[in-house]
Amino acid sequence: MNTGVEIMAKIEVETKNIGGLDKMKASLELGSVNIVKGSSASGKSSLMRGIHLGIVGRPLMEEVYEEEAEKLHIDDRSSDQALLKRGASEGSVTINTPSSTMSASIPSSGMIKGSNSVPKGLFTTMLSALPPTRLHRAVNDPEPENPNDFIWVVDDLSEAGKFSTWHKVLNSLDQEVKAIRLNFNNWKSSLAGADTRREEITNELATISARMTTRAGSKGAEEAAAAKKIESAMTVKTKNEAEFRRLEGEYQVAKSTNEHQLNRKKSAETQKKIAQKTLDKAEDLLEMEFIEPNTTSMDANISKLEEEVRQATGEDDPKTKKIVDEYLKCKDSTPPNLAKAIEAKIQDLGDESKLAAAYSKLKEAKNERDKIVKDYLDKKREFGMAEQQAAAARADIKAAKETIKDAGESMTVGGGRLEKMEQARNASKNSFDAASKELTKLQASQSSSDPADIADQKEQRELQDELSNLENTTTFDIHFRSLNMLANQTMSLSQEDAEKMLGSGEDGSAKEKMIRDHLTKGESEIRSLIITELDRGFLNDLTATSTWAAEEADRQRQETRRVFNEVGTTLFNRLKVSPITGVTLNTEYQLQIAWSDGKTTGLTGSGGERAIISAAMLIAMRKAYTPEVPILMFDGIMETLDEKPREEFLSFLDEYAKTEDVAIVASIFDSSNSVATVKTR
Repeated sequence: MNTGVEIMAKIEVETKNIGGLDKMKASLELGSVNIVKGSSASGKSSLMRGIHLGIVGRPLMEEVYEEEAEKLHIDDRSSDQALLKRGASEGSVTINTPSSTMSASIPSSGMIKGSNSVPKGLFTTMLSALPPTRLHRAVNDPEPENPNDFIWVVDDLSEAGKFSTWHKVLNSLDQEVKAIRLNFNNWKSSLAGADTRREEITNELATISARMTTRAGSKGAEEAAAAKKIESAMTVKTKNEAEFRRLEGEYQVAKSTNEHQLNRKKSAETQKKIAQKTLDKAEDLLEMEFIEPNTTSMDANISKLEEEVRQATGEDDPKTKKIVDEYLKCKDSTPPNLAKAIEAKIQDLGDESKLAAAYSKLKEAKNERDKIVKDYLDKKREFGMAEQQAAAARADIKAAKETIKDAGESMTVGGGRLEKMEQARNASKNSFDAASKELTKLQASQSSSDPADIADQKEQRELQDELSNLENTTTFDIHFRSLNMLANQTMSLSQEDAEKMLGSGEDGSAKEKMIRDHLTKGESEIRSLIITELDRGFLNDLTATSTWAAEEADRQRQETRRVFNEVGTTLFNRLKVSPITGVTLNTEYQLQIAWSDGKTTGLTGSGGERAIISAAMLIAMRKAYTPEVPILMFDGIMETLDEKPREEFLSFLDEYAKTEDVAIVASIFDSSNSVATVKTR
């Protein structure tokens, strides 16, 4: 039977040992604004931070996620703003939506565990004033140098930034490789030209020598014999020079190939040792049992010292005592400039010497406790990455073993054979030097006043000088500055090896899998990975891979920007409370605010207007990144709006919640409620 009563779908939330609460249950209505009312310490923030934990689960082991999790105290078990209730062995959150269940647990020791978690929800599902979320900080306390720079919205939350990191390294290398290819081709051309010219000079010298011998035959037996000796010496010298050049070239090619493969082997052996150490450390961590440090006595001492600081501020100044009281509660999340100002003021209050001594003791006690806790959390963070590091280390060990084997098989000659080649080269050089010396001696003793002989002798000397200066190298040096290679890492390669390494770059294909498999690596790690790939034809695919990385970064940025701008311009059509008509990112990812009078500005406006700007951006970010999470939370935001704008903004949120079928949760201070309550508007 149809009763005519619409039944709203609900989200059931249950928290245990989160914030200051033992247990709490709440029902959130989808398609509605759910108001959490209560006084200070009533549990408003505990509920909302608990929901946040349930959505996010264990934050990603990436710098931007770790930094935000630390600022929001997601993984905090011991400070004044700890998410885990003081003294509890474990906290937990369960969120039952109509389509799924998200849950998370935070033990007093060990890692946060999440089920059906959405890590990006760390940035996209809650706007909080205390502790301030990244979006709140970006809008209300922006960087002075560039307050409108919001490229992090696309780069840090999508994978655009990671693809950009890859492209930055690849593009720099690509430009350098193109220059090296040009130099290499010029070197090859000079070698080919030198060979042709060497043959021409040899023939010209033979012709001149024969011509001089013929002329000498008509000048008498003695001159004819001398000319014959010179011609014979020229032939011997030319033959010995060609043989020496051949043996020298073969030796240098074999030597450079061996050295290159030995360097590959040595580098792989170093890589294998480093990877083995990483694997051993990771496996040790995985076997380790973490026990949270007991800071009970330290916490008690800190509480005692905090009371001493309060007493030292002066009995006759209750307002100052209140300031110090509240500051000590939220010291860790107080903006640095404000904290510095408050601490400077505290030093001027009450019994100055007593206060300074008490405050010094308090600071020292907190530093001692925080260091112990930080060391513990650092080890836990390492533990959280241990499995990933172990898998990567095993892959590196396997790759290193393959390289060592390949390097051994690629060596052209053994050490003994190379030594014999060197000996043959040296013997040939001695013969060539002796022939050159003999020819020089005979030519020096040659004397003629015949103008034709003088002209031929001059031409001989010029041709011999040109011959000695022709390009005769057999190896090409390659050194990649863009990969931060050291001078001693320069590779002297044979023409064949250099051609294999450099490739043409014209028929390459993008190494998409390689980038996706190593997408989270930083620049130095990417460079190291590329160095290991140089001998596997990677440079031939470099241009295609660099282009693809750039296109993928741009595609993700543009798609994210499109969704963001679409939401940021359409939602203000329904938000009549604000003179703002749109919040968008331009093509440089700078924030632009469109106003009802037709003006466009950057980040500006009063506290209330900034609250609306940040709320609009949160709505757009959820739509762009985590549309599957039907929850949006605003903690400590409504207090920044006057009564009328607040009511109009809540009405807009009502309409938006219905349209998008999401549960919007907003906290409102109410001194009459000592225990937080949740009701729909």
